[in-house]
Amino acid sequence: MERETHVAALAAQIEQHKLQIDRLMQHIEDIAHQRFDESMATLAMTRELEAGAARIADLERTLGNRDVSLLQRDAEMKLLFRAVKT
Repeated sequence: MERETHVAALAAQIEQHKLQIDRLMQHIEDIAHQRFDESMATLAMTRELEAGAARIADLERTLGNRDVSLLQRDAEMKLLFRAVKT
């Protein structure tokens, strides 16, 4: 009788441990999903930043080219102005 009571108590403890393990496993899965979602969001932001950086580089090149073009036009205008004066 005492042994049966002890076995029943151990069985109850095993069930409690199983429930606790199930809760912990669910918690681990939730954390894994959350980390995956965060990783995907980080990846998306990184791609957006890279695209933005590429766009900025293109704009800087365009501005640089326009600066050169404006300097050339300015030099041409000065030459023409001098030619007209003389």
